[in-house]
Amino acid sequence: MSAFIRGGFLLALLLAPSLGYPDAPPRKAEYVVGEVSSIDATSRKVSVKTDAGATIVATLAPNAEVVKAKPGSKSLADATPATFDELAAGDRVMLHGFLDGTALDTRKVVLMTKGDIQQKQDAERAEWRKRGLVAVVGSVDPTKNEIIAHVGRRPDSPALTLDVQKASFKRYAPNSVKFQDAKASSLADVKPGDELRALGDKSPDGSRFTAEQVVTGSFRVVAGAVTSVSADANEVVFKEDESQKPVTVTVGPDARLRHLPPEMALRFGARRTADDAAPSPGPASPAPDGAARGFGAGGGPGGGGRRGFNAEDLLERLPTIHLADLKAGDRILVSSTRGDDPSKMTAIVLVSGLEAIPGPPASRRGGRGADVGLPGDLMDLGLSLQ
Repeated sequence: MSAFIRGGFLLALLLAPSLGYPDAPPRKAEYVVGEVSSIDATSRKVSVKTDAGATIVATLAPNAEVVKAKPGSKSLADATPATFDELAAGDRVMLHGFLDGTALDTRKVVLMTKGDIQQKQDAERAEWRKRGLVAVVGSVDPTKNEIIAHVGRRPDSPALTLDVQKASFKRYAPNSVKFQDAKASSLADVKPGDELRALGDKSPDGSRFTAEQVVTGSFRVVAGAVTSVSADANEVVFKEDESQKPVTVTVGPDARLRHLPPEMALRFGARRTADDAAPSPGPASPAPDGAARGFGAGGGPGGGGRRGFNAEDLLERLPTIHLADLKAGDRILVSSTRGDDPSKMTAIVLVSGLEAIPGPPASRRGGRGADVGLPGDLMDLGLSLQ
């Protein structure tokens, strides 16, 4: 996760002041952290887009030190010597040198390669899928350091108690779809209705969950029919099913756009019809394996639902589309962080191809978010960890 990667660099920053350069000019050395965008091997220049959004051109002297650190390392103790030739576009670097405008006379480079970062992110995603939980906050008890959460979107979804006494907290920023923008938070910031992803372990009976990390956010998931598309402005306008009001969605480069194939939509539609015809099961109790009851509910660790369903795996298998592929009349489902203006959204996930799925019956309207017959945790991926 980017948070851990950035954390490694911050720790490196704390350690770096002890690294002196006796032959350096009497100027104050500065640190630059960012991602390599291009390299000129002949002149030993590296263009870096900093985390603040600026572009710095770093020139490495022949005697500049380059070391490779592991993403997430707590210190530079396990860093290994590297060379200029090992730098590549997409790598994360911390540069130490003397800045003059946008030019950096670089004396030391701490490198985290793109490959090592990807490997760590893959391992972390696997860990969150294995030991993670996606749920909706029902209530918060600060005196007991507990959260009562519901696994899934329906009111009859299973409830379990999260012990968060030793957990670290992060919270998504309003109108941001990036995990790296999530801020450190606390139990006091968690509110009923928030979506939650936690990493930890369940009790044998599935009724309790001891959390190590908790990420929360306030999200919207809405469905409706597209009325207009502007690929140039990166916007799509649709009429929300529930309010029947227009909503303008900004689709940035980080949004995931997917299409539900007709045959899959028909299957979901058939299950929706069967679920609507079935009698209400009444309040559900926590399942021993953490799986949510009923089609619309998400599941236990990793967000899996019934029959081992994993929403994130499904989302990644759906065909990728572009904004220009959408047209007026298409039915879409959109997830977004909750902002101040309900008529505007910034897409985290947008799924098209919902035409074959019937809308919810009147008895199920007005619930939490959109209920269009898709797996309930499919759009909870606003809590992605990238």
